[in-house]
Amino acid sequence: MAFLGQILDIDLGAATFQYSPFPEGLTWRYLGGRGFNVQFIYKNLPADADPLGPENLLIFSCGLLTGTAAPASARLHINARSPLTGLLGSSNVGGGFGARLRSCGIQSLIIRGRAPEPVYLWIESGNIEIRNAKSLWGLDTWQTHEHLTEKFGSQKLKIMSIGPGGEGGTLFGCIMTDLDHAAGRTGMGTVMGAKKLKAIVIKGPKAKTLLRDRNHDHEAIQRYIWQIKNAPHYKTIKRHGGAGYVKWADDLGILATRNFRSNTFEDAEQVDGKNLTDKVTRKRGCYRCPVQCKAELEFDAGRLKGQRSFRPEFESMLALGPKCGLNDLDTLVYLDNLCSRLGIDSISAGNAIAFAMDLFDRRILSLEDTGGLDLAWGQGESMEVLIRQMAVGEGLGGILGRGVYRPGRRALCRTRQGT
Repeated sequence: MAFLGQILDIDLGAATFQYSPFPEGLTWRYLGGRGFNVQFIYKNLPADADPLGPENLLIFSCGLLTGTAAPASARLHINARSPLTGLLGSSNVGGGFGARLRSCGIQSLIIRGRAPEPVYLWIESGNIEIRNAKSLWGLDTWQTHEHLTEKFGSQKLKIMSIGPGGEGGTLFGCIMTDLDHAAGRTGMGTVMGAKKLKAIVIKGPKAKTLLRDRNHDHEAIQRYIWQIKNAPHYKTIKRHGGAGYVKWADDLGILATRNFRSNTFEDAEQVDGKNLTDKVTRKRGCYRCPVQCKAELEFDAGRLKGQRSFRPEFESMLALGPKCGLNDLDTLVYLDNLCSRLGIDSISAGNAIAFAMDLFDRRILSLEDTGGLDLAWGQGESMEVLIRQMAVGEGLGGILGRGVYRPGRRALCRTRQGT
């Protein structure tokens, strides 16, 4: 396993770092990515560690094939103790960041401690720096990306960053890279924010393609690419992405609608991602993936006219659309992109909003409780207000930004008391 990279271990509180070899013995037992992260957290994190305290560990690990010539191998896994659940937090992201990290010889990145003020991590070949990020704190993820690329005069930087949601607004803050690739679940962006780490920036060599010189590797790669391209859903997902499966889920009777009160949605066809195909201006995707299911969109009318937009993923389409009774596709795309910019997991946000709408529909929540917001099913304007409140931790959105479990207990107590 000579191709394995190293472990880069950084203590933000002490402003120190060190390299160590990635242990081959652990590789055989746990592989890389999530396997390595979980065993490291299990052995090194105190059982009573505060998820938002400096003692929490935030670990980014490449898969064993990340950065190699293997197709569909771009994934980077992120783990820490979750502020949302208090249990193991786990998220996964594609794009090009993992392959670029691997090209710098880094298999795993361990973040410890808490910086005394906002910082970002700079990685350039063998040069590691912890830099001041005061000017970035409070910016959304797109603004952060734009600021850093303009500052260093390069569009080739690979950046992972958090938005206001991860800076303390919500417990399900996410980490964004390449603008629309999200490490979305379990609040890993919130852990990053608690450590005062705004971004990780790599200005390193282009991703090296490992394991491509041996004939048997090349043959295996070509066979796998053939299998992907000949899979039954390859053409559909390449053209429409995961967004194109809303109607499919409805036809199967598995489309979570109005907070699971129904399994079909009368307007499913209206919000299916296939309706976005004529708005696609550029197709792209993860490093060395033949599918390229991501897409940039351009709208010629409505609130998205003239704005840079990205096609949502399948789970986000469902969470912000049918689950909330929203039948306006333009608004759905806008809300998904807003979550990305604010650094909020769009799936968790949609779930929380659907929960609140359900309570409102059952008259457990009143207009007084919502701050005057009409939370009738499908109210896109109210959904936007709640998402913005989640990002800053204010109003009803601030409560929902703690996850469904905590406000759910409040609602249960209220119903038992008959109020």
